[in-house]
Amino acid sequence: MVGSPHASLPNDPAYRDTAGVSLEKAAGSRTSVHIGSFTHDWNYILTRDPLMDVKYKATGVEFSLLANRLSWFYDLVGPSISLDTACSSSLMALHLACQSLRTHESNMVSIMQFRCIYRIANIM
Repeated sequence: MVGSPHASLPNDPAYRDTAGVSLEKAAGSRTSVHIGSFTHDWNYILTRDPLMDVKYKATGVEFSLLANRLSWFYDLVGPSISLDTACSSSLMALHLACQSLRTHESNMVSIMQFRCIYRIANIM
């Protein structure tokens, strides 16, 4: 796309695809949340300084709670899964989400991939 990244975001399907469902309609629905990730740089940054006091460090950096926090925040009552299978995390999240739809465990799914690299040492 031509132009600044901020100008192109509204045209990127990843940022605008809502399947025609508003957050109000999704609230309370059997929507599952599947998130794949395999880096933990943010946790490293927050825990490397023992004098740094971060109010919600225990729940704020734990990847295992990410899907549950999103489900709680948006009031989604389907399965909520955070998984780490290294490079295949997003593919596994997609697979489990499709399986959840096929088995009628959920009516709608949200699939995400999360990876933040703050330290170059993690990829060397």
